[in-house]
Amino acid sequence: MDAGRTAVDLLQFDPGKLIALGVSPIEADSMAQILVAKHTMLRYWHKLTKAGVPKDNARRIARAIAKYDVSQTLPTLHQRKLICQYCPIVCRCGLWRSGLLLTQVDELTEKRSSFCYGV
Repeated sequence: MDAGRTAVDLLQFDPGKLIALGVSPIEADSMAQILVAKHTMLRYWHKLTKAGVPKDNARRIARAIAKYDVSQTLPTLHQRKLICQYCPIVCRCGLWRSGLLLTQVDELTEKRSSFCYGV
């Protein structure tokens, strides 16, 4: 391995390199996505803690946003509440994603319309 470079740097999150090492294509894609999500989460966590979010809450928020960015996975209700609670800091860190919370509004609208209109 090159001096100063990690395995993640050398792989550059390329599933093809994992396949060349003997990993199945499905597992390679999954592993590459996990590596990207973990790397992204660590960067986001660092930004949030540096901006003053307590470490545990920063970890939860960073995980939710990283999963959303990497695999379009929506945050849990608890994660959404934390994102709302720390909204100004999340925005200052450049981590705000409108889709993170708009889905909650869409779900409420859908429930209201089905309740009100019998849809």
